[in-house]
Amino acid sequence: MAILEMVRNSSDNVYLHRDFHNILNLGINYLHEKYGVAAVADYLRRFAVHFHAPLIEEIRKRSFDAVVEAFEKTYRAENASDVVSFERNGNELFVRIERCPAVEHMRQSKVTPSPFFALTSSIVWDTICHEAEIGYAMLAYDETDGKATHLFFPLNKNQKEKEMS
Repeated sequence: MAILEMVRNSSDNVYLHRDFHNILNLGINYLHEKYGVAAVADYLRRFAVHFHAPLIEEIRKRSFDAVVEAFEKTYRAENASDVVSFERNGNELFVRIERCPAVEHMRQSKVTPSPFFALTSSIVWDTICHEAEIGYAMLAYDETDGKATHLFFPLNKNQKEKEMS
């Protein structure tokens, strides 16, 4: 009888980290209950500066192209490339999310998303963009499904100087 050998590497496996969002949601609720919304915001800002340091550098170098790539990579990893779209309008970049895979997963897992879950996008992206010296605003967010619209824009020289002081 022949012996068959199967060789697999971890890189051969599809990586989905959706339960991460459930745990993050619990952490946000804990921080809010114990220390208030300012603690949630502070945690997310610190996280963004440290975890996304390479992305911040890429945005400084390549601006909106790096932002688009970051969203594409994230949603591809979530098997949800079909829910994100991009529109460039002059010097502005609009990123539209039709539904958030994290919110969808939490609801399927019978986890109620924190009323502050949107901050995991708005504060994180605001911090990334502040550090990379481009403008950002979350224009819309739907708590039921995580549908969102993000706006990225260049900061003019006066805005940069004002933020620095």
